[in-house]
Amino acid sequence: MPYVFRRNGHIECGSFDCNDSNDTVRDLLLTLADCEELDEDELMEGFGSDTNDCEFWQLSNYGEGAACIQLAINPDNYVTSSYKLRDMIADDLDLESAEITDGMNGYPSHLRGCVLINDGKRTIDELKAISERYGVELVSLSKKAGWQLWHCEGWKWEMYDVAEYMDQNDDNLCYFTSWKEYAEALREWAEDADADTEALTELADEVEQREPMGSNEFAWVNTYDVTRYTLEDRMVDHFCYDSNYYTLAFDCMVEATAWWK
Repeated sequence: MPYVFRRNGHIECGSFDCNDSNDTVRDLLLTLADCEELDEDELMEGFGSDTNDCEFWQLSNYGEGAACIQLAINPDNYVTSSYKLRDMIADDLDLESAEITDGMNGYPSHLRGCVLINDGKRTIDELKAISERYGVELVSLSKKAGWQLWHCEGWKWEMYDVAEYMDQNDDNLCYFTSWKEYAEALREWAEDADADTEALTELADEVEQREPMGSNEFAWVNTYDVTRYTLEDRMVDHFCYDSNYYTLAFDCMVEATAWWK
């Protein structure tokens, strides 16, 4: 990508290529606020003869003497669809590509590309920064088991709270954020006339002696059998419950225009 850059009367020429950091190039271009298409008569000097098949764009700041950069862009390299943007982000971040449908029942309708965030490697602040860098929305997606396409549930600016989700969607579940809390509940259940008091009391004594749960862990039990529990992570970027799948994702909806707009 050949360019000519001007700031404070100084002009320099160069090119961005595969040896440049993608983040460095994008950060430079995103600092400039205005974008317009140019013809060859409006160009600063510095472009070579290898730009004959290119289109020319100028990005600049506002105001007299503001910095600007003119780019020679090969139209074949435009990111003109959500699928091209999806594949670029997925390759950059080593994440999974997928598709979103507007169909509530999973049928194809107004399809677009998306990138699933389901590796548990990034914090919510890191995900927000990535969404801003690529100009995409951080959203929540869902689908039922057997569906190929995801449905968008809207913007999502925090991790999923699995414990809260279970508490809101199943009256037969209880969750605990410490073994002491679970032990106290077991002793309360032991006072029920139909309960196996000895078994519940023994389990309460046993779990109360365990090492503390991690800061992001919780235990949940089904009230049909309170002696059986499952220990899970609480705040996550994806989860599955009752044959429903949920994941954070980057919604790559774009208009057919230059990739920086």
